[in-house]
Amino acid sequence: MIISIFLTIISFFLINYIVYYVTDRRGLPDWLYYKPFICRTCLQFWTSLFFYINYYLIFNDLYILIVGILLTIMNTIALIIDERNTKSIYNNELEQ
Repeated sequence: MIISIFLTIISFFLINYIVYYVTDRRGLPDWLYYKPFICRTCLQFWTSLFFYINYYLIFNDLYILIVGILLTIMNTIALIIDERNTKSIYNNELEQ
């Protein structure tokens, strides 16, 4: 159980860092420049779901599947809320 908790947290942060690096830092080639690959929220959501479902199918660890998907959903909701708040704050500063 402790190993599953550790693996879930490490994989969650590793996936988020890789997605951040690919979408915001490095950029993508022209043939991948469309959604969901250019959208950090979309790419993080689908990559995490793919990883946790495949991990469950290979190693049959239900804990990592459930906690990983819950972390992914909560992080996606937080990213959407952050995007909406950031846009409204920038718009208010531009209007003044």
